[in-house]
Amino acid sequence: MSSTTTSTTHTKKRILLIGGTGAQGQVVVRSIAPGGENSPYSLRILTRDPTNKRVQELYGDDDQVELVKGSFMDFKLVEEYMKGCYGVFVNTDGTVEGPANEVFAGIKLYEMACRVGVKHFIYSSIPYTSKLAGFYTHYDPQHMDTRGRVTDYLRSQPSAKHGPEGLSWTVIQIGLYVENLNDFMAPQILADGTRNFELPLKDGHVFLYGIEDGAYWIRKAFDQKNEYSGVVFDALSEAITGADIAKAYTETTGQKATYTPVDFDAWADSYPRGIADKPISSNDPSGLTWRDNFRMFWNTWADDAILHSAPDLTARRILHPEGCRSVKQWMKSTRYDGTPEPILRLTKQ
Repeated sequence: MSSTTTSTTHTKKRILLIGGTGAQGQVVVRSIAPGGENSPYSLRILTRDPTNKRVQELYGDDDQVELVKGSFMDFKLVEEYMKGCYGVFVNTDGTVEGPANEVFAGIKLYEMACRVGVKHFIYSSIPYTSKLAGFYTHYDPQHMDTRGRVTDYLRSQPSAKHGPEGLSWTVIQIGLYVENLNDFMAPQILADGTRNFELPLKDGHVFLYGIEDGAYWIRKAFDQKNEYSGVVFDALSEAITGADIAKAYTETTGQKATYTPVDFDAWADSYPRGIADKPISSNDPSGLTWRDNFRMFWNTWADDAILHSAPDLTARRILHPEGCRSVKQWMKSTRYDGTPEPILRLTKQ
């Protein structure tokens, strides 16, 4: 539906999605408004170009979706788009605007939601890695810490729990997608068919999050506002070692898989190809490079620097299996075969 079209679903609760066209956003859209008239929600999706071919293929024919033009940094425009919305879902991309802008934007978007009468503000975050690791510079990945800082700001704000008045906030932490096993964590496929996972992980555990699992919790939070008001919910799917990733693949497919710990710089030189020493933010040419950022990212996992923060998933797997799939369960449900299939904007480019 174009930006000039008036929604015909005025009786539904309208939700503004900031970040509704990326890898996570597309799945969140399907979870909140899966089509037809059964969902209690309609969506207003912010996109830089509503006429973009890919955006139109995704949402152009969906009468539950209204596309509006802009960037999350266009504060006056976004505030107008928030008016009349029951909820706001925020998933920003700091690799475009830079870390300082991403933190500032997260705070401003919350303040605007308060001002215009939004009832539920859900922020898609990532574990605040450097804080959890004691603020050692060895564990300071820029793309994770920016959202963690916004999360800490939200913790300091009131959150309405009952009644129609006031704004409730919820943080859903969704970090490294398990779907990246199709992307920059995809295995090398050897001549005999063996899948060899080559990662700079040593014997550490990496936190993996299923995009669909995260979308399940985002929809649940919108449905149960009071229960999730003022809650920082870690939607972790599994904390897993490289060896156990390979083991899960073999147990799922019956095919041989191995894990090989590799040197970080060797990994960075091969991926992301051609950009390792370029700045992580296109708007901050003197900023941190991809190599330096991901060195700290992999340091965090290889040294188990934040393993202590992983939630106990035992009860969650029993009570909410659709929102907490293990890596093995994800591989089985997606018929994973290790074939590279980029999901991130960066690798697609």
